[in-house]
Amino acid sequence: MPTIRRTIDDLPRAQQAAARPPSHNMLVLRPVVEAWWEEHTDDYEKAIPELAFSASMMGQRCDRQLWYTLSGAPESNPPTSADVWRMDLGSVVHLMLQNQLDNLGGGWRREVLVDMRRIGIDGSAHADLVQFQCIHCDASIVEQHVAAYGPTSWDVRVRCGDECAASEAFIIQRTSKGDHTWSPEHERAEMVCEFKTVGGYSFKLQATSFKGPPEGAKFAHVLQGGICADALGSNKLVVAYLSMELVSAALAKAYCHDEIGRFAAEWHYSIDELRPLLDVEYERIQRMMRMGTAGQRPAREIHDPEVPAGATIINPLQAAWAVRDQGGVITETGGMWSGQYCNYCRHQALCIRDGADAQSADVDI
Repeated sequence: MPTIRRTIDDLPRAQQAAARPPSHNMLVLRPVVEAWWEEHTDDYEKAIPELAFSASMMGQRCDRQLWYTLSGAPESNPPTSADVWRMDLGSVVHLMLQNQLDNLGGGWRREVLVDMRRIGIDGSAHADLVQFQCIHCDASIVEQHVAAYGPTSWDVRVRCGDECAASEAFIIQRTSKGDHTWSPEHERAEMVCEFKTVGGYSFKLQATSFKGPPEGAKFAHVLQGGICADALGSNKLVVAYLSMELVSAALAKAYCHDEIGRFAAEWHYSIDELRPLLDVEYERIQRMMRMGTAGQRPAREIHDPEVPAGATIINPLQAAWAVRDQGGVITETGGMWSGQYCNYCRHQALCIRDGADAQSADVDI
């Protein structure tokens, strides 16, 4: 018996809901946000202010952007209120966990001041979280008591947790902002953790099979944590992400068997395996510093595994890149998510005015 098929074209359609766009005139939020923006201050300071380079610059994968920053060029595109709002939301997460980080135990110490001159870079950094152990017996370093207070910092007495015969109590400093020093004569850095907060979409791409295999930790974040670990003499790095939004339990179960995995994930590395990447990055930083001293402007070359070697930005408004052969002929083109590079660059307008060409020089840089 033939199957009877009837179309539904004549059935009534559901009414589309009326559009309800937000008001153009914000009666409450505008004065609130404008007051916040007026009171906002950029209180970021380098770990060692007199040194030129900061590990936060590791995210600047374009040579031109890094050169502008190292050269102290005025920012043609300073952060807007929307940019700062986004960055401050990440800071709120760190503030939420501040008490837990301060009392984690096990030798962990947050915001450790890092002198990168130990690895040949004239710079400094803040390591988010570092685990310290006794150089004699590998027991955790524990805090005993505050030895002396000062107006902006105080001395803290610490010692090997097992109080082994070869160890002795020593003093570290803690600032009012939570920064800590360390003492290589008495302790060693066992593990370094780099903390990052990200939006929900980025977190899903990095940690889950949302749109294919997990992408993993961002290259710049691995380098940033790796350079801190290397300068502290640690061989263990953890890059930890906290998401601003939850992923589904189904996506999270691939790497975590409880609710924590819906907003938290981490990746583990050894500095030995990162050594080739770090050495290349050190050479790049030193080259940009030499160019800055010589007043030589580099090309907009990108250093990121997502683009081919030698790719340079040809359109900063769209983060479009190209690879050229030795004769200057374009052999490959592509584009990056512009927010990852050009649209978040504080020197975008200046870079456009300066043009794409590098300033050539006869000296070896």
